Amino acid sequence: MKFSVHKAYMPKVFKLGQIAKTIRSFLQNYDVDCESISYSLYYKENSIEWNDTVQFKDLYQINDFSRNLCSLIFRFDIKENSHDFYVSFQNQSGVFYLGFGAPSLEDAKENLELFERELGLCEYVKESKQSINIKEELQRINDKLIDLEQKVNQGNENLKCFISYRFNDRIEKYISELKRFLKMVGIDVITGSDYEPRRISEKVTDKLKMDYDFIIYVVTKEGESTWCRDELGASYGRDYTIIPILEEGCELENGILSDWEYINFRPDHIGDIYVKLLEGINYIKKQKRSSLDK
Repeated sequence: MKFSVHKAYMPKVFKLGQIAKTIRSFLQNYDVDCESISYSLYYKENSIEWNDTVQFKDLYQINDFSRNLCSLIFRFDIKENSHDFYVSFQNQSGVFYLGFGAPSLEDAKENLELFERELGLCEYVKESKQSINIKEELQRINDKLIDLEQKVNQGNENLKCFISYRFNDRIEKYISELKRFLKMVGIDVITGSDYEPRRISEKVTDKLKMDYDFIIYVVTKEGESTWCRDELGASYGRDYTIIPILEEGCELENGILSDWEYINFRPDHIGDIYVKLLEGINYIKKQKRSSLDK
């Protein structure tokens, strides 16, 4: 007469070699050479099923029953007393099953406990509909918290601006002071003044492909350059907010900014613009927060 026991466990991916070592230890208890036994593997993928017979050394590569490998089964017998045993590992619908057949119920239970302990198995607990609903609700709350955290972090990021201006030594003094002021109020500043060994048009085009919160367009008595007009057109085309800053006595050419509100400063007094520029930056921040809240 043969007794058998089966038990369900939570699915698990084992360490490579863990199953093979546990089987070797188990068989040693019965003085059985693990190399003398054939091991049957059963596979299923979609509607196709097949089986394979392998040697003990092949078991070192088996660690996962959650994919197309459905089961591992082997049998052996003790000739002295004609007792035979079988062991089965099976995966069914996402549940891992361990089964033993032995000449006594005590043997079957002891062997089950041995494998359970050596493989670190946890008894399967079926989730109730209520616990599943709670888990789904917790996941939804977690997703909302992540989304909110991202919005908060976005709102705390420094604004980024590009300064467009005609390059010359006199204007560089204005731009240097302007950049220092913007950094003091937490604005990341990009310009096209850094040297790069390539065409100016390529450099400017690449810089304007970056994401900016606003563009500062500086015009002095030297006038607007072709590059500045191109930068202005590219900025307008990407729907950037543009803040024109004009030196006294200058006018904007007819075109994109002909009716745009601008900020004036006296020659050698770039600080004249700081109050109005701050007002403009606060407006941009409010617009950005408003868009994040939607």
